[in-house]
Amino acid sequence: MMWFSDFKEVIIMAATKAEKKDTKELCELILKTQGLSYEDWLHEKHNDVVTQNSNVLKKAVNNLLVNKSSLSQ
Repeated sequence: MMWFSDFKEVIIMAATKAEKKDTKELCELILKTQGLSYEDWLHEKHNDVVTQNSNVLKKAVNNLLVNKSSLSQ
């Protein structure tokens, strides 16, 4: 028997504009009950994505430096 946690990749279906609006409003209400602002929470989520993908950013900068160095030789 395969459980949901066994999947390595989850396909996310695109939400409609109305679904996104409803979800955002519900999220804002939940965060308010916790004393958090939606904007601060969203900013933290953005930072999480950047942090989790910092290796990609580092590789891109390193590649840029290597390519720049090889062009100037």
